[in-house]
Amino acid sequence: MDYGLSRGCNVLAYDLPGHGLSTGRPAAIDAFAHYGDSIAAVTGAVDLSQLPTWVMAQSTGAAALIDFARRYPWPFDDTVLLAPLLRPAHWAQVRLAHVLLHRFVDSVPRRFAVNSSDAEFLAFLQEDPLQPRRIPVNWVGALRAWLATLPLEDLGVGPALVIQGDCDGTVDWQYNLPQMSRLFPGCHIQQVPGAGHHLANESAGLRQRYYRAIDRYMGLQARYEPA
Repeated sequence: MDYGLSRGCNVLAYDLPGHGLSTGRPAAIDAFAHYGDSIAAVTGAVDLSQLPTWVMAQSTGAAALIDFARRYPWPFDDTVLLAPLLRPAHWAQVRLAHVLLHRFVDSVPRRFAVNSSDAEFLAFLQEDPLQPRRIPVNWVGALRAWLATLPLEDLGVGPALVIQGDCDGTVDWQYNLPQMSRLFPGCHIQQVPGAGHHLANESAGLRQRYYRAIDRYMGLQARYEPA
């Protein structure tokens, strides 16, 4: 949010279902299509026609955008994806665990990974009352079903800028990045050495490195900052 506001943009932000202040069981989803539907509901509630509209999404938010692109008219002029989710890391083990456990347990304990070099942010996550302490098993089932029906082909919405840290242990980025090129042909991939999964909450120095890439991609530096 601060990034957009600092460049003179109007910013519209919301929490996905089951995240933050949104309603629903924390961290749970019955179908990934609900994430795409939530984007449609939010964009349908505001008038986006008068100004250029850019979209930026991280992790599951990027998966939500992909689902939205498959089923709704695309209103965005430029797209930025931060550490986009298709497969999580260790996906084969995650799938096997889901097959074995989903009939017997409905959630598993959450492990707070070290996914940012910002120690203050990591400490905040541990104390944040909105952070779930358990992960519902149905989230993994919903992801499995969604990936099984997702054609890895051109979404027809143009290219995207994909920002990815090479220390990300949350998503299987080595698999995901080539698939982004299939979904968004002509996409630009910017890797950030030393960055973890939580790119939006990385250390200030790492954020400034990929901010410059976003500025160049969307022309924001030329519009809102001295050259």
